[in-house]
Amino acid sequence: LDKVCLDQANIDESLECLPVFLSGCTQLLVVAGKTYLTRLWCIVELFVFLKTSGKLENLDVRLATCDCGNPCRFDDLVRDFDAQNVTCSRPVDKDRLLAFVESGFGELDTFSKEVRKVLIEASTRKEP
Repeated sequence: LDKVCLDQANIDESLECLPVFLSGCTQLLVVAGKTYLTRLWCIVELFVFLKTSGKLENLDVRLATCDCGNPCRFDDLVRDFDAQNVTCSRPVDKDRLLAFVESGFGELDTFSKEVRKVLIEASTRKEP
């Protein structure tokens, strides 16, 4: 979503619009592979979506296959998630996004725990 909707040359102003873009979505599809939890933009988009929609049932988490052709061990990746270890292509973006996260969650540890909880619940939820 970020590459399409956010002006990459003007991240600060575009980041303010992220809730507007995501609030227009009725569902968010996450195709989670082994790198999903290492990319800060992905995690921020996930939580902005949940904050604007407020409904975990509108989050659809699908597990991608790894290079070996088997489903990724997503539960292991989620269990080990720590927001301190995420990456961005530009260090300045990482600083801004982590500040954005901290403003909403107080501490990165709190955010990391919430990410783990939400992704485990969403990835194990059975469809009716």
